[in-house]
Amino acid sequence: MKNQLTGIVSIAAFTLLFFLIAAGPGHTADYQTLTPLLIDFEGWNAEAANGMSLGTGNQTIHNAGRKYIHGDKEIQAIIFVGPQAMTQGQMQQMKAGTAHDNNMTMTKIDGFDVTMFYDQPENTTMIMVFLSQNQQSGAFLALTCEGLEQDDAVNIAKQFDWNAMKAAAENLF
Repeated sequence: MKNQLTGIVSIAAFTLLFFLIAAGPGHTADYQTLTPLLIDFEGWNAEAANGMSLGTGNQTIHNAGRKYIHGDKEIQAIIFVGPQAMTQGQMQQMKAGTAHDNNMTMTKIDGFDVTMFYDQPENTTMIMVFLSQNQQSGAFLALTCEGLEQDDAVNIAKQFDWNAMKAAAENLF
C-alpha cells in the first residue's frame, strides 16, 4: 500500500516538476484564491498556507497547500488545479482493492467522488476528493494524514468546504 501511495504522489510530483521546468511567466497570484480555503482546525497548529501558479502556453497549474500538526499527528492538505488533476481523476477508473493491512475505497461523499487509501501498519490515510473536471483541466483536494485512523481523517476532510473549493477551481480553469 505504501508503494501505491508513493506512486500516486510521485505522479503528481513529476507532473508538477515538468510544469516547473517548462514554465514561462506564470499567473503568480491566482493560487491565492485557494489558500483561504485551507482552513484552521481547532486544537491543531497550522503553518501558513502557500502555493504557486505556473503557466505554459495555454495551460496553467495552480496549487495551494498547508501542513497541520497536533501532537504526533500530521496532515498535509493540497488543492491541485490544472491538467495534472485530470490524470488523477482518471484514477477513479481503477478497481478498488483490499490487502491484508491496507485498503483502497472509492465512494461518493456529499456528491463528490472520493478515493481513500489506508495503510494500517503505518496508520496513514490518503484522501483524494475530486472537485471538478472539464476537457482541459481538473481539480482535486489531496490529504495525507499520518497518525489518524481513516474515519478520523475523513471527518477532518469533511470540514473543508468542498463546494467552495470546486467553485474557486472552476474560476481558474
